[in-house]
Amino acid sequence: MNVSEEHPKRASVTLSGDDFEGAVEQLSRVFGRFDGRPTGRTSEFAWSTSLHSASGLVLVSGHYEGEWDLWPVDDTPEMLSILRCHQGATQTSFRGSTVESTAGSLLLANNLEAGRYALRGDRIVSDALFVDWKIIARNAASLFDQPLKGSLNIAPEIALSDSSAAWMAGLMDTIADGMRANGPLLHSPLAAAHMAEALSNLILLNVPNHFTQFIDRKPAAVAPRQVKQAIDYMHKHIARPITVQAIAQAIGVSSRSLEISFRSFKGVTPAAYLRNIRLKAAHAELCDPASSLTIREICLKWGFFHIGRFSAVYRAAYGVPPSETRRGFNKPCV
Repeated sequence: MNVSEEHPKRASVTLSGDDFEGAVEQLSRVFGRFDGRPTGRTSEFAWSTSLHSASGLVLVSGHYEGEWDLWPVDDTPEMLSILRCHQGATQTSFRGSTVESTAGSLLLANNLEAGRYALRGDRIVSDALFVDWKIIARNAASLFDQPLKGSLNIAPEIALSDSSAAWMAGLMDTIADGMRANGPLLHSPLAAAHMAEALSNLILLNVPNHFTQFIDRKPAAVAPRQVKQAIDYMHKHIARPITVQAIAQAIGVSSRSLEISFRSFKGVTPAAYLRNIRLKAAHAELCDPASSLTIREICLKWGFFHIGRFSAVYRAAYGVPPSETRRGFNKPCV
């Protein structure tokens, strides 16, 4: 299993040892090739790492006893790395300067543009979330109606005292909780794709980058027929892990234009409209006596990875909890 090759829908593995060369060999085998070297005594080195992958997201949670450096090689997959140290520090060289992630900050970089990563401290505990660069590029093009050419030039270090960084850290924690321990994001590619999109958009709109200068530019209007095209696309691909960016790209408009037009013509965002379609699909399956899926499985199938929130939204829409609909599936459902 190699979680770096086209990012399979879900994968999970936990590795550990006390041999540095073994760490590089095993992690390269499941994550993608990189190189590294210890900066302390290898006799005292120990490590434990868990890797989880879902729909373009890869979470690497590591515990390392001993300092070491690592760097990408030619065939390392391109991703946006978001590093958060809970103990110790991670440093990298970026555009000629050294930046550092500690317990009070996030470190963001295109992993192929950054130089060496240096893990520093007697004990390093960190989470690294990697987002497939194709998702970043696609969402940037959809948000700003122009392709990403060259470097994103993203600001590499953000203090968690900043409100947008705190939101990012919170979303990162939610994604991590949803991927660890056979979590629900590993079983719902719809939900994982939406999480990847939400995190990508949050970063592109709040962290200084190449597109920041275009944020206040008013997007072009979208005609009602294009809103209808978007709705038709939603219905046609409802069972696939589509996102608002993918919908906008399919009909040839920016996601910002699509959102403004949905608000104008439908009174809701395209994300809310898509969620309502999926809620109706979940309702239909709960009503279907031929379906053998559990409520949890139906919830995950249609992109709702938090069952408690799904139940609240479902009750608000249909007046009863999902369990009551399921128990009465032999009665007509409306």
